[in-house]
Amino acid sequence: MTQVDFLVIGGGISGLTTAWSLKQQGRDVLLLEAKEKVGGNIKSKNVDGWLLEEGPNSLLVNRQQVLDLFHDLEIESEVVLANEVSKNRFIFRDGRLHALPGSPISFLGTGLFSFKDKLRLFAEPFIGKAKEEETIAEFVTRRLGKGFYDYAINPFVSGVYAGDPHLLSARAATRKVYALEEKHGSLVMGALAMVLGKDRPEGRIKGRMLSFRDGMATLPLAIGSALGGQVITKARVESMQSGSKGWSVQTHEDRYEAKHVVLASTAREAARLLGNDEAYKDLANIDYVPIAVMHLGFHAKDIRHALNGFGCLVPRKEGVKLLGALFSSSMFPGRSPSEEHALVTCFIGGATFRDIANWDDEEIEGQVLCDLDRLIGFESEPIFKNLVRYERSIPQYTMGHLERMNAIQSRVAALPNVTTRANWHDGISVSDCILNSLNHGRQLAP
Repeated sequence: MTQVDFLVIGGGISGLTTAWSLKQQGRDVLLLEAKEKVGGNIKSKNVDGWLLEEGPNSLLVNRQQVLDLFHDLEIESEVVLANEVSKNRFIFRDGRLHALPGSPISFLGTGLFSFKDKLRLFAEPFIGKAKEEETIAEFVTRRLGKGFYDYAINPFVSGVYAGDPHLLSARAATRKVYALEEKHGSLVMGALAMVLGKDRPEGRIKGRMLSFRDGMATLPLAIGSALGGQVITKARVESMQSGSKGWSVQTHEDRYEAKHVVLASTAREAARLLGNDEAYKDLANIDYVPIAVMHLGFHAKDIRHALNGFGCLVPRKEGVKLLGALFSSSMFPGRSPSEEHALVTCFIGGATFRDIANWDDEEIEGQVLCDLDRLIGFESEPIFKNLVRYERSIPQYTMGHLERMNAIQSRVAALPNVTTRANWHDGISVSDCILNSLNHGRQLAP
């Protein structure tokens, strides 16, 4: 039996960062991870010179705390910034890719939105606030019009959540955008206040899109290495019980006694450990959508598009099953064997195409190649292919999510010395998980 003050269950980025934060404050902490490696869905691998991200492909850093974490882990030299070309984002419409406008002048000249769509945007500051919770589709259509929803927000939601905007809560899933209406009464006026520096969140720095020389997995592996013997892998927790001295946590091989437990696992796993009864039904039922990620390597000369951007997204109304594609070798150096090669990372599935879970690999490959040819065009078959599938990938913040989370957190708070830290509440991005976990560790051990 092992005794510790803090036991973190789950070795994804949330659990790792929470454990790191506790260790930095000199606290006695141990992390248990069921799988062989830490990192959760942040996975990188190099296959014959192709550097593949099977989970998140990049990290948007706009808080100094994240940069401080890199410094403390001594991985600053491993950081690679996204190429300038990555500022370009493309949306598929009417059979071709359109660059997403990056300035007022380019917005007026773009063919992505109709004249009516552009004119509609000027009415946004005069639209009142919502009186009840709305889906993202309802919120954006009400404030910005249907054209802006169809060709900006709809593909954005597909790219970030792999979600259905008609099901996701605007207040929960796009909370930072929703907050602009709450605070300024207008998205346009709120965005203008941010640009002018009149409404800049405390601690925010200029955002930088980055990764690491050997891929995103560099970060969780570095935290795991820094924790050293305070991480135990291949240790799936079978049960946890409250006792007079804290919590007794049982794995297949060992028992651990902890004064405080942090659940940093998936929602379903957290519900199981909390008792899996009616009280945690909403936690167990949080929806995670299926996704397939396919990496395709080409001779660069065989691709008709210049790949001069971050990637492209596809509005659902365009009739293309592909959610989008990242131009991986254009984003960061070292993602393909040479400059004569190009790596494209494709995503398919999500809330609007759940049947992907029932397709075999050959069907997925055929659909991806067909759709990608429509997006960027290529003269010959890819010279490299890699497919990874997730039955449950991204948690969906559907209508009523915040109320359900508040109820769940109230029930957890009633338990002695148990907290949760995961991407099923308070944000799904890697940056959100890191910041929330750093803060959580500080709150637990002031």
